[in-house]
Amino acid sequence: MFLFKINDSMKMKLKHLINFVASCVLMCLIVFASCKKYTTPTPPPPPTGPSVTIQQLRNMYTGMSIKFTTNTILNAVVTCDESSGNLYKQVYIRDNSGVFSTTHNYGAIGLHFTSGTIGLLSVGDSIAINLNGCTLAKSGGGSLELDSLVPIKQGQITHLGLAKIVPQPIVTTISQIDTFLSAAGGGFIFDGQLVQLTNVEFIKSNVGTTYAVPQAPTTPPQSINKYINDFAGNTSVAYNSCYANFAVNIIPANSGTLTAMT
Repeated sequence: MFLFKINDSMKMKLKHLINFVASCVLMCLIVFASCKKYTTPTPPPPPTGPSVTIQQLRNMYTGMSIKFTTNTILNAVVTCDESSGNLYKQVYIRDNSGVFSTTHNYGAIGLHFTSGTIGLLSVGDSIAINLNGCTLAKSGGGSLELDSLVPIKQGQITHLGLAKIVPQPIVTTISQIDTFLSAAGGGFIFDGQLVQLTNVEFIKSNVGTTYAVPQAPTTPPQSINKYINDFAGNTSVAYNSCYANFAVNIIPANSGTLTAMT
């Protein structure tokens, strides 16, 4: 057996050699990793199943909630999203299945989700909704909606990849919006519709106040109902969330055009 005695000079040279070899190995690993090819995974195909329209959903509702337990596909366009903060966990959609000329034959309904949809859904998106697992029911406010949708659940919401469609509101009046129909989902003809009212104004007691009361150090946030009327004396409620990006704006005294969801 032979023993070699390594002096300080040899130790230093050996240390430099080890460092050099380690650096070369690291460089090779980096080069190898950078040359490795990655491919974008192909998204799974959208779920298949029988299709349904919004008008068909309204027709099947008779006052009792309906839970979907199999794949049922609804195609529609988003008309209102959560971007303004006035809605949370909720968007509105429409298709062309409506039966009323006063609503331009649009079918409309609200979607209620288990979590927020900002960044997932926006106005103009053409989507396919798999109703499996959700419930057709009346909301607390009395509007018909599809409840318990999960925005991040695979296959629940599929973007159809079509060009964005800028939804145009239905120009109507307060008196028309208040038209009630016992059929067609047991609600207002304009339930869930994107509408535009012209020559309307907020009532005098609302002028000069904020649309809502946002969070402040000494004040809890408050969502507030304001009231608008037209020149014929018809009045309607305008709901404003304390989390809306316009909550602190002052209500003007002038009349004009108002776009809203009903």
